[in-house]
Amino acid sequence: MAEQTKIEAQLLELEGMRDIQVGLELARISEDEQMRVDVAPEQPRPIEAKLRALDKFVRVLRPFCRLQRAA
Repeated sequence: MAEQTKIEAQLLELEGMRDIQVGLELARISEDEQMRVDVAPEQPRPIEAKLRALDKFVRVLRPFCRLQRAA
């Protein structure tokens, strides 16, 4: 049973490779066409919020660290 599953998986993989090969064969590249370039996405808002939180944490922690060094 496991061998049958393995063979089926290999066949599906080969089928996918054949689809890719056909797609590549049908693709046409011309020097006359402008290449479309994806625009880099803006930084997600959650990242900005995390950076602000980290900055605030550092500002709050910094005086505490100075007290520890002085002691």
